[in-house]
Parts: sequence; structure tokens; C-alpha cells
Amino acid sequence: MTTEWVLVPREPTGAMVLAAFDAITNASGEGMIRARWRCMLDAAPAAPQQAEPVAQIGWADEFGNLFPMGAWKPQQKNYLDSHKVIWEPVYTLSESELGLMNVQSIISERDRLRKTWQKENDEIVQVLGKALQYPKYVDDQSVFPGATEADGVCVPCHTALSIADEAAARIEALRADAERYRWLVGVAYQSADALGPPAQD
Repeated sequence: MTTEWVLVPREPTGAMVLAAFDAITNASGEGMIRARWRCMLDAAPAAPQQAEPVAQIGWADEFGNLFPMGAWKPQQKNYLDSHKVIWEPVYTLSESELGLMNVQSIISERDRLRKTWQKENDEIVQVLGKALQYPKYVDDQSVFPGATEADGVCVPCHTALSIADEAAARIEALRADAERYRWLVGVAYQSADALGPPAQD
């Protein structure tokens, strides 16, 4: 629609009528009418949103099979189609319906990613928890009756990030212990060399 055309109510609203009365113009005749008409257009309410047009694009049978328009018509059913007892028309989707589908697909993808993240998080927590020697569920049947080896270890209040931090700290501590051990071994060898070989009887 060009700017030369507008949608207005079939009958003027009260605001449009008042705008016509209140129009200030020095024109007369046609000029006055045009001036008042412009004021009425300015006061007109916005046109309601029109529903998007939809059109039938085919048919669907009771099994979900889709048939385009012209390929098959229910009224022309023959003996080969005797099993097709339920036919529903299939329409194009409106813009609003497509938008709703997009929202639903986003929600579905969000839920899928959330489940995937939760599964990976739990797996990482279990792997690191076992390496850090957290207690096993199966070893405490009084608290976890029926627990098995498959249930893994009890790692409360941990996420993959937090238990990775704990594992990194443990690795750093072990590295420091290894450095001290190597230093002590070196000192022991140096002391043995300083003392010389054992005395011979």
C-alpha cells in the first residue's frame, strides 16, 4: 500500500468528528473540506492487525502422508485408496504461526543443550571425583541402600569447574611434594659421597 492510501474506519470515530470541527482553516468550499479531511485522517485510529492469509497446499491422510494439491483429491478416491478414511486439508502457516514455531524450536534446542551439558558435567565430576578418591556410594549401604559400583562416587556440591579447581590444587601439591622428594634424594646422595666408601675390615 502506498502513502496515497490509508485504512480508516467505515464510520468516523468521535475523535475524528471533533478533529473536523476543530480544524482551523481560512479556506472555503473544497479547500475547507480537504483541510478538515486531513485533520480527520490524523485523528483516525490505527488499523487493526490483519490476519495473515493462509492457503491450502495439500491433503494429509491418517498416516501423516502429505499430498500436494492436484495430486490427489478425496472426492476422486478409487479402490486403491480404500484404506484412506481420514483426510485433512493442509494449509500454509501464517507469519505468527511461523514465529511461534521458531520460539518453540529455540526452547527445544535450549532444553536439549541443557540436558547435554548436565550429562557432560556429571561425567566430568565422576571422573575427577574417582581420581580424587571421593567415597563410593556402594561403600555406604546404610545411607545409600542398594547402591552399586555403577552409581559412582559421592561428590556433593560440585560442578565440573569447581572439582577441576580442586584437582588442579591437588596436582600442584603433588608436584611440590615430588620436588621436595627429589631434593631430599639429592641431599642423601651428596652426604653419602662426602662420607666416602664404608671402611673395610
